[in-house]
Amino acid sequence: MLGAGFDSRAYRFADLLQHCRVIEIDSPSTQEYKKRRVIEALGKLPENLIYAPIDFAHESLSDVLDACGLRKDEKTFFIWEGVTMYLPEQSVRSVLQTVARHVPPGSTLVLDYVNDLGLAMLANNPQGPVGSPAGWGEPWIFAVPGNHGSDFFRELGFDPGVPLSTIDIEAIKRYAVRADGQTYAAETMQKMQAEAAARFRTVPMSAESAAQLESWKAITAAGGFYWFAELTVLPTPR
Repeated sequence: MLGAGFDSRAYRFADLLQHCRVIEIDSPSTQEYKKRRVIEALGKLPENLIYAPIDFAHESLSDVLDACGLRKDEKTFFIWEGVTMYLPEQSVRSVLQTVARHVPPGSTLVLDYVNDLGLAMLANNPQGPVGSPAGWGEPWIFAVPGNHGSDFFRELGFDPGVPLSTIDIEAIKRYAVRADGQTYAAETMQKMQAEAAARFRTVPMSAESAAQLESWKAITAAGGFYWFAELTVLPTPR
């Protein structure tokens, strides 16, 4: 897990992962605090979990992957969640290129990201649900080119598969369903869309609402602004 933060998959899915090596990569301070909390909550750290500290400003991801024992001959599954939009483009490119070079073809990386319309939505609606990061002092600064970034990912050595959009209600219902049958986000997205439509019907429409309406029209035409994708490492051309 790249930039694992306080992700709890290694602990929640301990039984499923007991025969897998799990590697969490993040800053030393975050990892030390997390380890203390895990020991307090669970009594010990999982035996199959490797904490790989990294100083992203001074260390290369490639060196850290080598140091933590990642085998280059084994297919690997990477999770890179909630990170790309906060990084400069060169950093995003560097991480993706490192992954594509470091593991064999068929390895996969799942991630979330926004396109240019996502950044525009944040700028036009700073008080909305995607405007919060700027208020925290961590603004979104990177967006993939194009509607869903497929060409960008191919350029860096990945098959992008079929990216999923957060405004695709049917996709959310299909892939974000809990064991009890409830969806994580479909109802929320439907509510947000209904509220937005109600605001846009207000007469007279404010300049702010008009800008948001045009932004939403562009997002709908593009298929979305916030995406999820499972990238597969392609064979290196000979």
